[in-house]
Amino acid sequence: MGTTGAVFILLSVLAARPQVSPPAQASKPIQCELRVFDGSDEVTRETRVRVYPSGRKENGVPTDAAGRVQLLPGLYDVQMIRQRDGQVTGTRWIEHLLIMRYPDEEGHHLEVANFKPQYGALELKTGGQADCDADAFAAGDRRRPTATGKRGAGYVLLVVPAGRYDVRVKAASSNAPETWLTDIDIPADRTRLRTVGAGRQKQE
Repeated sequence: MGTTGAVFILLSVLAARPQVSPPAQASKPIQCELRVFDGSDEVTRETRVRVYPSGRKENGVPTDAAGRVQLLPGLYDVQMIRQRDGQVTGTRWIEHLLIMRYPDEEGHHLEVANFKPQYGALELKTGGQADCDADAFAAGDRRRPTATGKRGAGYVLLVVPAGRYDVRVKAASSNAPETWLTDIDIPADRTRLRTVGAGRQKQE
């Protein structure tokens, strides 16, 4: 068989192969929420945040005042500029932030950034019980909480120095039983996820 005939057969085979399209969800944006803290104090509303495709410093997308922005799955660099009375009081970059679609997040992804080093965060997805409260205790010492959770849309957030904690979760109802999550490792510059309530507990 000549070269021309072989090329013709190869092109015919390729043309006949079904074309595989990417999953529909891969092209859908994810509703992201970027909450910014200075230690345990939230400063999202006084911080200007722009999100860039990783490695590029143009075509940045700003978040709204509540830190929300829609992003396609991928790697991003995040610029944070904190302002007070018109003066810049702090800046920080977060590089190579991975945004992807996690099954338990239902299209909503939370990231917590902190101007102070060695702080991490624990997001407690409340399984439909949005009125849960949470407190963090130093692991093994439940006498006095070191942090109290901040409620979000369907979750409670604990922002604490990196370390190991026992976490008490309780529905707002006074008759609801307490749930304890023991010896939870919360690393620096990470937002850990646990799903609680309705008999479910999951860690990411």
